[in-house]
Amino acid sequence: MIQTNEGTLGQSVNLLQAIDKILDKGIVVAGDIKIKLVDVELLSLQVRLVVCSIDKAEQIGLDFWNRDWQGTLITSKPGDKIPAKAGA
Repeated sequence: MIQTNEGTLGQSVNLLQAIDKILDKGIVVAGDIKIKLVDVELLSLQVRLVVCSIDKAEQIGLDFWNRDWQGTLITSKPGDKIPAKAGA
């Protein structure tokens, strides 16, 4: 006699469906944390978290993976030859 745990299988499918929906639609979590002592702000944190697929991120205008730390668009791809600088 073979026994299966349908509850665990059903929960796994539901979890996968939930993850798929989150990646497809996207989810945003935002919050602010401020620590004050006698009306003097000691610490202020602003948290913004976006969870979505790369396709969805591109649709909403997020493309930080295509830019360097200064925000300049990266046009070369890995493996491309870097041209020599003029005058070098």
